Amino acid sequence: MLAVADYASRHGIHVIALTGRPSSTLGELSDTEICTPAGQYADRVQELHIQVIHILIELVERELFPENY
Repeated sequence: MLAVADYASRHGIHVIALTGRPSSTLGELSDTEICTPAGQYADRVQELHIQVIHILIELVERELFPENY
């Protein structure tokens, strides 16, 4: 994952990262970091990431298809 983010950054591609702890290496390589710190349990972080993804999808759909809302 770090190699991909580094490659993208070097090639002008905007990097958005979902992370589970502040100041992670991936977050530092990213242009936009969405951090959901939920302690030491990866499953909790993943549950929060799922919610973030659903919210982002709805925001994109509302922008692209406002007639559906």
